[in-house]
Amino acid sequence: MGGWNSGRKNRGAGRCANQHRLEMRYLSRHDHFKPGTSGVISWNRGGEPTAEVSFSVYEHSVELRNKVNGESVTQRIAYVFTRTNFGGRRRRFACPRCGRACDVPYCCTRFYCRICWRLTYGSQYINWWERARNRSEKIRAKLGQPGFIAVNDPDGFPNKPKRMRERTYERLKAEDKRQMDIYEDGVNRMILGFLRRHGKRCGVTL
Repeated sequence: MGGWNSGRKNRGAGRCANQHRLEMRYLSRHDHFKPGTSGVISWNRGGEPTAEVSFSVYEHSVELRNKVNGESVTQRIAYVFTRTNFGGRRRRFACPRCGRACDVPYCCTRFYCRICWRLTYGSQYINWWERARNRSEKIRAKLGQPGFIAVNDPDGFPNKPKRMRERTYERLKAEDKRQMDIYEDGVNRMILGFLRRHGKRCGVTL
């Protein structure tokens, strides 16, 4: 049998969610930027291991070692620093293929940025009104209410967390209402469009 992504071709237009990724925030959260640090990063789906990569950290780069089609592959990714809106600097990866700064290189056979692999986000395939619902779900998840939101949400907007400022809470509440109004408008348009096309079959006349 082959190794990681055995037999895979780079045809492009794949989904980011289906690829193994190296996240800058993972290395930062686990304090893996100290030169001399080494270890193994592993991935799994449904509780089953799918791949792993060994890494060694240097002063200006990280070295990755994995197997592709049974062949050992060593790849070094340099760091770059970009300016933030508040005058500081943020450490990022430099894509080994194009040099573009990125936070998440993906591995189809090597670690490159999303643009080089021509990967797309799942959100690019959903309707505009579904995107609004997703935004609302993210807002509510911040307030401790994760999960799917229906048009007529029986639970309503979640209560303010104890440590959250009232001003912040009201801003999130207003944005949630705006996104839910967009979502409801989209659902109504979808239903109206369906009835216009198929209403006669259902015995409905508009």
